[in-house]
Amino acid sequence: MEALAKTLQIVSLQHELAMAIGLDLRLRNMLQMFTEVCMRRLSVQAVHLYLHHDEENKPAYNETLEQWQMRHYFSIPANLNFFPDQLAEIKEFLKSPPAKPQQFHHISITPPIFYNIFYLPKMGMIILEFRRSFLDNTICAALLPLMDRLSTACRASIEHEKVQQAKEMAYKASLSKSEFLANMSHEIRTPMNGVIGMAHLLLESGLNHKQYEYATLICDSAEALLTIINDILDFSKIEAGKLDIEKITFDLKQLLDQIIHLLANKAKEKSLLLQLEISDNVPQYLVGDSHRLRQILVNLIGNAIKFTSQGYIKIAVENQDDTFIKFQIKDSGIGIPADRIANLFQSFTQVDASTTRKFGGTGLGLSISKRLVELMKGRIGVESQLQQGSTFWFELPFEKTTSTSTKERVPPSSNKTEQNQVITVLVAEDNPVNQRVAQLHLTRLGYQVEIVENGQLVLEALKHKNYDLILMDCQMPVMDGYEATEQIRTISKYNNLPIIAMTAQAMESDRERCLKVGMNDYITKPFKPQTLAQILQHWSKN
Repeated sequence: MEALAKTLQIVSLQHELAMAIGLDLRLRNMLQMFTEVCMRRLSVQAVHLYLHHDEENKPAYNETLEQWQMRHYFSIPANLNFFPDQLAEIKEFLKSPPAKPQQFHHISITPPIFYNIFYLPKMGMIILEFRRSFLDNTICAALLPLMDRLSTACRASIEHEKVQQAKEMAYKASLSKSEFLANMSHEIRTPMNGVIGMAHLLLESGLNHKQYEYATLICDSAEALLTIINDILDFSKIEAGKLDIEKITFDLKQLLDQIIHLLANKAKEKSLLLQLEISDNVPQYLVGDSHRLRQILVNLIGNAIKFTSQGYIKIAVENQDDTFIKFQIKDSGIGIPADRIANLFQSFTQVDASTTRKFGGTGLGLSISKRLVELMKGRIGVESQLQQGSTFWFELPFEKTTSTSTKERVPPSSNKTEQNQVITVLVAEDNPVNQRVAQLHLTRLGYQVEIVENGQLVLEALKHKNYDLILMDCQMPVMDGYEATEQIRTISKYNNLPIIAMTAQAMESDRERCLKVGMNDYITKPFKPQTLAQILQHWSKN
């Protein structure tokens, strides 16, 4: 009966210790739970834990058993004055891993203190401290398999912690990148708004032929620079995972007509035939991200025009099945060598260095197009022969709809709420150049304009005068546009006052934040005069 009782005691002990292993994935917590069971079940005076540490002084699993560095990890109770590593006998155990880790050892000192030493293979060792005698050898033997299991769990815990730390570092890096992108977008777009805004105003100021030519060159160069900036920011947003795909109803045929109209002049300058063919089975109305589809098509058609000196550009659209729409852009241009096609969609890559010198570009356009197609769950590819032209194609899934209710805004034809009524616009903008750009554009469009330089002054202005509309910059000193809008919306009589964000922050999250705080619409700097006019007309009428 005594033997049976001892066996049951050992089985119960093994079960409870096994349950403590892996119950908490945090290394220290798991080891503390294990040692606390040992103290309670075995009447241990104290438990001392020593683990191998790496070069960064962190607990580590020593696969090769090289450069063994055993260090004290913790003891229970924690307020001890004497530790086993102060003993010469135990110091020898700590210097190097044991030749036979599946053994336990006994060491005693005077006054009577008895140490049972158990190895955690490739991890360290646990020292159980008793005052009366050593632990029974039968129980010690029963604990050995559990030490193996505990060592394996420690390794898993360390790996889990590394993964968690890597995730946290990746998240922080992504957050830092997003903040950097937002700041860079703001810092670049703010002066660009001044350059492009003033260039457009200069073009409308009654210049002679030579002056108009110079001003046009300034405007075209600024627009080209803005395209490069947008490419870089879009690529960075995709890399940071901050580019969202929308789902809105749009008119596909109207979108294609707009793109053809946008690029027609470039094709005409090179005497290229620009054709659009839409199969009869292609639905007119789709649900998806029309903005990103436009971006892909403008990129691919623009490239086709750039690399074609004579002949044609043909855009074909067909319905593949119930889900996918296929777009093909075929040209009679210079073509692509077979050995370069595989690298064509890589970032910052063009066919060769001479391509960059002759045609320009960042080499980001195709990479961005590929990433956008993939984000939209589609496929993209190219077929080409050198000096015989290329065909770029992509397929995108869209939901089909018969609804004609699109979210494309059709601006009204007038910028006045009633006949002969002058609309007063309050502009909140801290940059002096952009203040001047806004004032000149708005005055030219027939609006009465007042300008303040921060959100606090917006609130002060509203106390003394009623305005029909507010153009609100988001980043301003004293009080930014977000806080100013939130405070305006707490005043009931301003619930329907249109507030339009006019900001150099171009991230999708910035737009969402603007709408969330109560702004009605959003325009990014640098803006085109036509875009500003359309938005103002829309909200003036409303």
